[in-house]
Amino acid sequence: MRNIWLLLKNYLLCSIGNLRRKNTRTKAVVGVSILTVLSLGWFAFYTWCMFMIADVYAEMNMQACVLMYGLVISLFLSVIFALQKVTGGQKANDNELLLSMPFRKIEIMVAKALSRFAVNSLVVVLFFLPCIIAYLGTTQFSLPAFFGCTTTMLLIPLLGVGLSYIVDYLVTVCFSNSKLGNITKALFTLLVLIGVLAIYEFFMLNMNTPFIAGLIIWMVKFNPLVMVPLIVIVLAMFILGNWLNALLLNREARSTHAKATQISHRSITPFRAILKNESNRYFNSPTMMLNTILGPLALVALTIWLVVDQGATMVGLLCGTFVISKDVAYLIIAIIYAAAGVLTYPAAFSISLEGKQLWILRSMPISAATVLSTKVLFNVILLTPISLVCGVLLGTILHLSPLCLVALLIIPTLAHVLVSYIGVMVNLYFPKLEFESEAAVIKHSMSSYLMMLGGVVIVAGMMALVISLADSLPAMALFAIIASALALADAIVITLTYTIGQRMFNRL
Repeated sequence: MRNIWLLLKNYLLCSIGNLRRKNTRTKAVVGVSILTVLSLGWFAFYTWCMFMIADVYAEMNMQACVLMYGLVISLFLSVIFALQKVTGGQKANDNELLLSMPFRKIEIMVAKALSRFAVNSLVVVLFFLPCIIAYLGTTQFSLPAFFGCTTTMLLIPLLGVGLSYIVDYLVTVCFSNSKLGNITKALFTLLVLIGVLAIYEFFMLNMNTPFIAGLIIWMVKFNPLVMVPLIVIVLAMFILGNWLNALLLNREARSTHAKATQISHRSITPFRAILKNESNRYFNSPTMMLNTILGPLALVALTIWLVVDQGATMVGLLCGTFVISKDVAYLIIAIIYAAAGVLTYPAAFSISLEGKQLWILRSMPISAATVLSTKVLFNVILLTPISLVCGVLLGTILHLSPLCLVALLIIPTLAHVLVSYIGVMVNLYFPKLEFESEAAVIKHSMSSYLMMLGGVVIVAGMMALVISLADSLPAMALFAIIASALALADAIVITLTYTIGQRMFNRL
């Protein structure tokens, strides 16, 4: 037990070290403090939204609907995080070191599983606990409901840990020996991700299905005939995943591939060269793709749902819950389009990925403004064209008003530009140029965490502003306020990037 605690403490210290620039303790404290404030802000906002929804459903005695939302979203996020943890055999470099120390394999496995469980639990707490609080706060307190909700909240992270290990084993065994192993792994995981997204959309469209309704009833009543088998199944998946992970613990998955290099004599500008390098790095990195492709996929899936459903379900829910007009509802949908940019933030770690080779880029006769512009532009190009196409299709097929169409085009674009420039600035302030694997930069760096949570808070702030002012201002005025605020924020962060940001880049 002492060794397990020691390993857990080491993982915690390593995580804090990943959030720190070199050995600067002050920046680590500042970064963790900001993350804590952003998390608490999101938790408060989401709890407020769930209470509002629960109050609406209380008139029909259907407060359990908030538990449906929390359960579906938490399961979806847990599966997504499980897929993002898939390494396909590219394990962390500490395995050999840990195995050479006086630690038993079971202790290493337990410590790693507990650390993953803790991370998944934080996600569930942020998205499921507010729904539980809203349900228990708007209904008469029930001890079975409390135990049922608490048990479910503990089972979801366990399911995520077991699923990540099982999928990791399958991907490693099936694709590691292939010549196109990295591409195959990325495509396989991407297809699984699309399937999970399709299932999520199905359940969001059919919240009143007997399966979901029955599951909520079983959870609220804590029916042992259902909950006990469910607990056994989740624990079996958790144990199976850890057993498969033990089989891979000593597996050597590193391989070398001969690469043919062709020399081109065609001249190319520095801007295009760096932009091309960013593109090649992105599409040749399964880890980067899997951690940032969710935004475009979510955007396309949402558009398909709205087009097929004619916007009836989502617009009806928004109008009924917040008592707003149809135009204001589509203004909120435009903000949800902008939220896709929160999930697509390669600019937040693009400078860090240069690593120890950053001196090569700085030694070339290329200005800092050119380098920073390419980092930003690639982030914008990755999502904005998809957003514009989805907005035009939605506005044309559903015959939306000119205001709604313009909002669907302008608000996401301004938000994507803002996220891209903020990502670069955050990465300049919290660079991580020394790392063993790119996963440490993409998944566990301070800039990535801040960008994700900061983007969530920005989107939540826009939604709260629209909902709170919907009674007193028309949709046109709300659109003008949101667009002006985003444009002003864009102007400020762009100015900071090409002034302070350039100086920060030159000091790296």
